[in-house]
Amino acid sequence: LPDMDGFQVMEQIGDVPVIYVTARDEVTDRVRGLNSGAEDYIVKPFAMEELVARVQVVLRRFHREEKIFAIDGVRVD
Repeated sequence: LPDMDGFQVMEQIGDVPVIYVTARDEVTDRVRGLNSGAEDYIVKPFAMEELVARVQVVLRRFHREEKIFAIDGVRVD
């Protein structure tokens, strides 16, 4: 992010489920991200299937009414 990091973004947003997708892999960063309110924290590189599975878990947890979620051509039903 050009003007702020993900931790600062988390301070600015409201009640939105967030999954950190980051290259920051230190345990202190993971703990800080999760303690900041994120639902999950995934470190690059990762398999797209893993990200999809994590998104499905968050959508189930928040009982989203939407049955279809798509990002970058990947569709989650």
